[in-house]
Amino acid sequence: MLAGIEGQVGGRFERDRVGVDEEDRDDAPPVVLVVTGRAALDYGPFRRWGMDVLTEGSGNTLMVLSSSEAREVFADLVDEYGGDRADWTKPEAWRKQLDAIESVRLYDARDRADGQLEDLNFESLEVVDVLLWASMAERSSRRAEAARRRVHEVEEFVASAAELDDRVAVLAVDDRPDTTMMRVAVTRELLDGLLANAWVERVRPPVQPVLTSDHLLEAPVPPPWERPPATGAPIGVIDDLVMDNTLLQDVVAGRASFPDGYVFNPPSDHGTHVAAVAAYGELRTHIVDGAPLPAPHPIYGARVMEASALRLGRTQVVGYLHEQLERALKWLHAEGVKVAVCSINQLVPDDSLVPSPEVLVIDRLARELDMVVVLSTGNVASVSPHHWQTDYPTYLHRPEARVADPGTAALGVTVSAVAHHDVPGAVNRQHQVPIAHAGQPSPFTRVGPTRGRTKTLTQKPEFEAHGGNFSWDHQNSSVHPNDPAMGVITLSTPRNNNPVFTAVTGTSFAAPYVAHQIADIATRYPRASANLLRALTALSGRVNPASRNHGLPIVVSAFGEPNAHSVLESGPDRVVLVFEGAIPVGGVSVQRIPVPADFATGARNQTMRVALAYDPPVRRDRGGYAAGDMSFDVTRAMTEAEVVQLYELQPSEEEVSADPSKVRLPLPHDRRRPNLQPGVKTFASNTLMRRTLDWDWNPDDEDYFLVLRHTPRRWSKTANDPTEQSYALAIELSMQATASVDLFSLVRAQIEARARVRVRS
Repeated sequence: MLAGIEGQVGGRFERDRVGVDEEDRDDAPPVVLVVTGRAALDYGPFRRWGMDVLTEGSGNTLMVLSSSEAREVFADLVDEYGGDRADWTKPEAWRKQLDAIESVRLYDARDRADGQLEDLNFESLEVVDVLLWASMAERSSRRAEAARRRVHEVEEFVASAAELDDRVAVLAVDDRPDTTMMRVAVTRELLDGLLANAWVERVRPPVQPVLTSDHLLEAPVPPPWERPPATGAPIGVIDDLVMDNTLLQDVVAGRASFPDGYVFNPPSDHGTHVAAVAAYGELRTHIVDGAPLPAPHPIYGARVMEASALRLGRTQVVGYLHEQLERALKWLHAEGVKVAVCSINQLVPDDSLVPSPEVLVIDRLARELDMVVVLSTGNVASVSPHHWQTDYPTYLHRPEARVADPGTAALGVTVSAVAHHDVPGAVNRQHQVPIAHAGQPSPFTRVGPTRGRTKTLTQKPEFEAHGGNFSWDHQNSSVHPNDPAMGVITLSTPRNNNPVFTAVTGTSFAAPYVAHQIADIATRYPRASANLLRALTALSGRVNPASRNHGLPIVVSAFGEPNAHSVLESGPDRVVLVFEGAIPVGGVSVQRIPVPADFATGARNQTMRVALAYDPPVRRDRGGYAAGDMSFDVTRAMTEAEVVQLYELQPSEEEVSADPSKVRLPLPHDRRRPNLQPGVKTFASNTLMRRTLDWDWNPDDEDYFLVLRHTPRRWSKTANDPTEQSYALAIELSMQATASVDLFSLVRAQIEARARVRVRS
């Protein structure tokens, strides 16, 4: 079992070698063994033998850290295992583990060395990233302690090399348990030592950024006659002045300032940065890949902010925000704008018991003007007493990191920031480590849930988008924002000889990207209501697992990052159905879903996703705030009459007790009412929701129905209140592509054969 490993390095498995000193064996450094099994190996025996399991590899392989003492124990076990079975005195589980071991070898420099190290010439010092083994301890505190201990061991190793060559240095450190690494300036001798160090998993050159500030300076700017004209649904930008960057000159279709007649201070850059993202969406591919500029959406700029005369680098809203919001939204509506973005937030979380005046204005006008208002969550300015790098993402769980006003608006669409890139590209990047990794929440983003009437609260923010990343500068002990390699690429303001393009960081620049996606949908469906635009956007959202894998009870986004293209057209393996209607207050609506039998087989990764949006009246002085709630279920294997009978208004338990002739019918809890995820209570406080059915299909289950219910607040039942609640539905049926099934044709045939909607109140 140990053939080929004995005698490789002094002090390993050399108890009986002539000339090996006992003290040398005791001082032998730990090593990593690669243990390959004939089947999956258990961790327990290794730990009882004094070894530390580092990680699992492919092919039933474990990497274990072994001290000199542990190797002595293991060698004794192997000796006894190789003798007479009757002489075995150890636990039987240990013998079974040894039975399962096929081979043991040393994890050596060839395993640790990345192939790119061969390109290093050492004409001077070279910089390498040293990845350390992660701990497999279950408790987070123990994993963190192990990471710090391993970093310390390697720091001490580098420090000893620095005594011989003072150019050697640790440039950056990431001592977090899941991403433990060090960046080191090394000589060839130190590199060889690191490649033999047991605490080191891998050594590689630093990953190079795809985009730097030089790329921004050298980015091509097409002449006016080669630029695509502004087209499609316009987007309103409620912010600071949108200035005339050369790529915005023919894009800004209108400007207005509120309050009218006010003499503003000089503008900040914020409005221009937001407007450019709203207009163009993603500009990174134009700079990195040389792709043509995307066709921009027309922009209407509603100025309500100015640069602060007292606080350098800060902006301020003129007068009261709710008053300027009302004026701006009404002006935008008059200009034919359906989608508006407002990346203005308070500096603190919205923890008030009742919505603010600006939240009320957004919710009221979104309904009255039939507009989609996109809002940012706001940024966390400080995480004190926590550390930006070491304590990420734990500090996002704090109450101080909740969504800031007016991002809590019930009918607004709220957007958080995630990091799409995690390789620093600043001049000082050798000393910098990214705080978030690609797909994770941006370190500065605010998160949900937000105020709500139920225990689950409101699942906001609804969406996420790229807002940039921070890096931690090890040399300066500070965060570094606006890195071109990790930030949002946008357009500069035309002053101080700025280049055309720049990089920014913040949730302010995630929100306009989502507004751009919604405007793409509005371009395809120009007569869609705001409810339908919200529902389709929710349907288009895709959740990145990295933004969920944080182990914290927070909402980064309910529906993920929207991709308008995914809902613009149906095809043979995906069909999008939409419907707009109104439900009687307190009523029930039953609608047939055209699910073909060839779809409901369960054999092709079938998924049904349903998104619902509605726009209730709101009153700030009333309990519950919104005039009513909506929810939905999916039923199957029942006739429409049976569904209506089950879901129509049932007598209360008190009424049944008083009148035995009345019968209260329970809702089914079997496959007739499948479990959509998440559960119905999750979105009880939301005006936008999406639920999914992706398993438990059976071709024998015919007659799929969507059952909508409206529950009014008691205060909304006066003669002056609406008698109907408008809503919109977007349903996606998708399946694994196959040549034998054309889902679009099957669904269209069902729709043509049946009446699509039946409403009962």
